[in-house]
Amino acid sequence: MGRLLYRIVQALRSALPAEALEQTARKLDLVQRDGGDIDTVPFVWSFLFGTTQSDGSVTKSQSFYSTFTGHQPAYSSIQQWITPEFKHLLAEISAHLSVELGQTEPALGGRFERFDDVFIRDATDCTLAPTCIEEFPGYGNDHAGARLHMIESLASRAPFFASITDVRTDELSQLHLDDWVTNSLLLDDLGYHDYGKIAQIDELDGWFVNRLRVNSNAPITEELERWPAGAISLEGKQLQDVLSNLARSEIDALAMFDTPSADSDLLPREFRLVGIRHDGDEEDAPDADHDYHLYVTNLPKDWFSPREIAAFYSARWSVEKLVQEAKSVFGLDEIPVRTKESIECFMLASLVMVLLSRYLL
Repeated sequence: MGRLLYRIVQALRSALPAEALEQTARKLDLVQRDGGDIDTVPFVWSFLFGTTQSDGSVTKSQSFYSTFTGHQPAYSSIQQWITPEFKHLLAEISAHLSVELGQTEPALGGRFERFDDVFIRDATDCTLAPTCIEEFPGYGNDHAGARLHMIESLASRAPFFASITDVRTDELSQLHLDDWVTNSLLLDDLGYHDYGKIAQIDELDGWFVNRLRVNSNAPITEELERWPAGAISLEGKQLQDVLSNLARSEIDALAMFDTPSADSDLLPREFRLVGIRHDGDEEDAPDADHDYHLYVTNLPKDWFSPREIAAFYSARWSVEKLVQEAKSVFGLDEIPVRTKESIECFMLASLVMVLLSRYLL
């Protein structure tokens, strides 16, 4: 056991070298607030371990700091370090670990080998004390909640920090597309369903698979699959007009997607519409009157079949597992502190601990 613990400590020191932590803290103007009573490196580790317990708190961080250093700082000395500058330090640590994981993990293979990376976006909500409602308004007048937005790289199994908002903030507003999507695949759930955004991905030479809402009614322009004579023709029809009458196992067609209210020069735009008929007993069957899982994608038919498109989308379980880990293991479910800086630092600490656990594994 002693040898294992030694290896873990050495790995953690390698992941976050003390000199790099101190240099980054100085760069961010994170300075000792009380004449040098608190040292940067032990404070970072104390905060990470102290706040991500099931009963994590600033007091726990104070206790860890005393254990690590043999020095008993005042609670106020610990509290004074939880600042916007410290939040920026945790964000820098998160970015550094994400890059480190990308360098140590193997590249994508199998059906993902065509892509530079596969990115999965998600957001998770944290319950806060009702007194936080002004900074972090929740779903009701008596509820406060914060939302952590992140993107996971499937190549490195590493989450990338995106932003922290209140739970009422639209998830799409936190997605900033750029060259990072080029030749990469983005897998999105219904929360990120926006035709303008997927048109931007296509314009940037990226790839995407999005789950369609059950009421999507795109006009079908061309069928990509041949069916026996007498089968219902989809060309020229609105999706909802024919969906309930279909019995085929798959839908594979081109359709025109548009959001008339959107101010986008990229719309309307033609994309591939894929449907996979599901068994009515499936737990993940859509809550709808029809019998299909529906997807929109720009992946060409000669690359991937409809069932392969559905298999791509199932890779989203990876980010859901990440969120579950952050909540059940590293205290992201409920945040006990009340100030904006403390809440954001607690949430980032959970993300950093997920990254460190994956680095160790």
